[in-house]
Amino acid sequence: MYRYLASRLAGMLAVLAIVAVIVFVLTRAASGDPISVLLGDQATAEDIARVQKDYGLDQPLPVQFAYWVREVLQGNLGQSIFLQRPVTQALWERAEPTTLLALMAVGIAALIG
Repeated sequence: MYRYLASRLAGMLAVLAIVAVIVFVLTRAASGDPISVLLGDQATAEDIARVQKDYGLDQPLPVQFAYWVREVLQGNLGQSIFLQRPVTQALWERAEPTTLLALMAVGIAALIG
């Protein structure tokens, strides 16, 4: 029994690690430069370098990944460049309508099915 639970837990951790790497790589490989979006077209090279240092983008990828994992595990999903506020706050604002919509869909499905 314990062996089975340990193997399931190990499998779950492996899948979580793979998903974390994929999400990190996809966010780094996404087209467009978030620094350019954040600063605008009139940004100087010094401004770009300063913001890259502030966000840790001047560090090697393994260091960025370790920092990203630590922050995600602490519940810090970062700052939205478009909304200019924490991502967690934006998610919480949209949690109630999303939950209500999901519950209504389940209710309708239960009535139909």
